[in-house]
Amino acid sequence: MLTIFECTSHTLKNLSKKLLKEEPHSYLKTFIENYANMVQSVGIQDESSSQQKILSYCKKKDVLYFVEYTLAKGKRKGQRIGSYFLNGRKYIFVKDYSKLDNNKLFRESDMNDFWRSEEIPVTGYC
Repeated sequence: MLTIFECTSHTLKNLSKKLLKEEPHSYLKTFIENYANMVQSVGIQDESSSQQKILSYCKKKDVLYFVEYTLAKGKRKGQRIGSYFLNGRKYIFVKDYSKLDNNKLFRESDMNDFWRSEEIPVTGYC
């Protein structure tokens, strides 16, 4: 079951990579100050029929949608979760897959199989 909300007011600001290159300390300061609200835009995979279905209901341009749904499979099957969608993309909170410790950012991810170190995706560090 899907429950879809249209968020009537939202502000999304870009933290540019240009700032990271030109003023890394300012970029890091802004990132840390806003860590609880930092989001990353991710694409929706064509093969994800459940998320494609969600997108079919979220068609208005520049409208932020909050969608609650129950996971149908996987290790969190049956769990009710919520996700944000905007302009055909999903937005995930950085705090949900990372940890900020003493002004250092660490990426956290579930790993339930053996991975060689070169197979582990790393975005970078601040």
